[in-house]
Amino acid sequence: MIQGVRNGLLAISVAVTVMCVGCVRRRVVGDTTTYSPEPWIIAAVALGATAAVVAGWFVRRRRKWMGNILLGGGVLVLLTTFPGLAVSRAIVDPEHVEWNRGLNRYHFRFDALAGIEHSVRKIPIGRTIQDVHDLDFTTKAGETTHIQVEPGSDRYLQDAIPEILRRARDRGVPCTEAGPE
Repeated sequence: MIQGVRNGLLAISVAVTVMCVGCVRRRVVGDTTTYSPEPWIIAAVALGATAAVVAGWFVRRRRKWMGNILLGGGVLVLLTTFPGLAVSRAIVDPEHVEWNRGLNRYHFRFDALAGIEHSVRKIPIGRTIQDVHDLDFTTKAGETTHIQVEPGSDRYLQDAIPEILRRARDRGVPCTEAGPE
């Protein structure tokens, strides 16, 4: 029974991960474009975490250790990942770019920027080589903010990069791009 539960949870987590890749909601209202995770992704995470909590409650009657792991993991996802996905978004308009991911929040006005550097690196993640985007926002005051755009989890920001650079160039901000080596 426990092996079946384990295999089922593994299959569900793989399916959710595969479905989440590339699921970005792009909304355009006037000159403002908002990139965020699809609402069904957020609902799927909440549903999966709730199912893990319920399964953990019942499994712990027979296998205390496994049940507590399921219960704790589900609660942890409900308290961290679910709210983080709900507030994650990138907003781009002609005046500024704003990016929220969980508790991290970045806000840059194009008029206050001296330049944007965008580079792409290939790094090994698991058994694959994936592109990781790096954005360096330099203000006119000389402060540089580095943002690493991770594949998968920051997919909505990765999809917003071309529009961020285009709108920054339209406002006269020098932008440089470097591809993977």
